[in-house]
Amino acid sequence: MKLKIYTILAALISCTAAYAAIPAGYYNKAQGKTGKALLQALETVISSHTNVGYDGLWDVYHDSDLRDDGSIWDMYSDKDWGKNWESYINKQYKAVGDALNREHSVPQSWFGSASPMKSDAFHVYPTDGYVNNQRGNYPFGECENGEVKTNGNVHGLGRFGSCTYPGYTGKVFEPDDQYKGDFARTYFYMAACYNSKIKNWSSPCLAGNNYPCYTSWAVDMFLDWARQDKVSSKEINRNEGVYKHQHNRNPFIDYPELAEYIWGDKVGTAWYPDNSGEDPDNPDNPDNPDNPDKPDNPDNPDNPDNPDKPDNPDKPDPGTVTFLETFETSAKPSYNLESYQGVAAQWSTDSYLQKNDNVYDGEYSARTNKTGKGVLEMTTDKPNGADVVSFYAKRYSKDDEATFDIYVSNDRGVTWTKKATVPVTATEYTLHTADVKVPANVRIKLVQTAGKRVMLDNIGISDYTPTGIDEAG
Repeated sequence: MKLKIYTILAALISCTAAYAAIPAGYYNKAQGKTGKALLQALETVISSHTNVGYDGLWDVYHDSDLRDDGSIWDMYSDKDWGKNWESYINKQYKAVGDALNREHSVPQSWFGSASPMKSDAFHVYPTDGYVNNQRGNYPFGECENGEVKTNGNVHGLGRFGSCTYPGYTGKVFEPDDQYKGDFARTYFYMAACYNSKIKNWSSPCLAGNNYPCYTSWAVDMFLDWARQDKVSSKEINRNEGVYKHQHNRNPFIDYPELAEYIWGDKVGTAWYPDNSGEDPDNPDNPDNPDNPDKPDNPDNPDNPDNPDKPDNPDKPDPGTVTFLETFETSAKPSYNLESYQGVAAQWSTDSYLQKNDNVYDGEYSARTNKTGKGVLEMTTDKPNGADVVSFYAKRYSKDDEATFDIYVSNDRGVTWTKKATVPVTATEYTLHTADVKVPANVRIKLVQTAGKRVMLDNIGISDYTPTGIDEAG
């Protein structure tokens, strides 16, 4: 696997930031409801919108899908379309990167190309034409060894193959990880906006009803995607851009927790449009600012950010770490790199560098692939040896529990000595440490030996502390 640095700006955001542009009272009709009733209430809020027309979508994209540099955001390839991206619209294509067109993420054939669905910008995205054609009208899914299209230095994002997500085995298109949450929230929007119509649509992922709308495997998968890939600044900006033209919003971008109250863990609980999704006047609401037990209350002794919390295992003494690799970078993203200049060292890796919501800190984190054989190896020395190696890691989604072997080298990577084996079992970022006790100039290497995708961030090394015994290996 080659090193991938995703170009998406998808920093984890707070709900408060998402609310800033929501018109006052916009979701009043939906508050206090749950499950099917909540979904139907959302339809009354967002279904009446302006149909911009199929040709008008390109005008919408000027407000909804442009990057800061003026190029267009393409969720199906890593092509840099540049400021003259409009010259690629609907051109003939023979490979990835040849042309741009409009992708109905919910394919037109499922709803008979009817309006207004055909022209709804919330689910019609500007994408690479060649990969759009590869996807066809197949449902979204997950496929372990699907086909990825490439054309020289331009790569398709996503893969096509037989579904490996439990519950379905047909052909599917798997979007790139960084956009799975985007597409999940798109499908949630379609179920809400067209709730009275969706029962008549046809697809392997549709249930033929107006609740739950999607088959059980599709509901489970979209919830997984939405939980793992949180709302990004890209989606917030797109929500505002589409709202400017269509005059409706995607509720699942404004309030991501809505999906849980309709299909997920909170079905049966009434939803209210505040930070917690619960009645703000309820004194037991943990997000009530007057609640002294609010988890992020700085005075709460259980708050991990409380500097006075004693023996906090998630807040190690930063003074002991003299080397900290955070994977933050200003380098131009590329799929062709097998080495990476980090903030603390040069690395050789076959892991992705991922810029999305799965980071522990900052904007970037490393992520191994589904083979469970990822490697991160320093190719420059750290002086003053290594006492303890630490890193934050979590399993990606429902992937298998993983293990990593920690190796050290004192001869610039010529020979390596295994010092520890570290299990990664949690699905939330957890601090892992290994005592290595190596003096002099040192390099470390993390080798995954089991599991599948794992997120890694903030690799730290403390200086060697002599013990009176030569522990160099």
